[in-house]
Amino acid sequence: VNVARNRVNSDDLAQYVQRSFRFTNPANELKVFLDANIPSSGSSVEVQYRYGQSEIDSVWNVMTQVTPSKVTSNSTEFVELEFSSVSIPEFLTVQIRVVMKSNNPALAPRISNLRAISLLG
Repeated sequence: VNVARNRVNSDDLAQYVQRSFRFTNPANELKVFLDANIPSSGSSVEVQYRYGQSEIDSVWNVMTQVTPSKVTSNSTEFVELEFSSVSIPEFLTVQIRVVMKSNNPALAPRISNLRAISLLG
């Protein structure tokens, strides 16, 4: 799924864009794990990636969320979420973006402990 971002009328409150990194060996699968605090049912976290051989493609792709989000009113409770993309054409370079969304700016999701794994499947 390709994502075109238009900031007008968007519920994207914040985003974290990781520096691109290059692998020695090619990969065709990507898994991302992060801990998230989702404070309301109108809040969510979306993970996107872009990839390439030597240059990174300009199109962001949405990863599939594997584990369900858990809404909590406890601001110190973080739940591990897993995101995955499989059957990607082989890549050597990848960049990850995490988009934090909410329909209420006072209840924005928070993330920590971002980890990414690339696999050759």
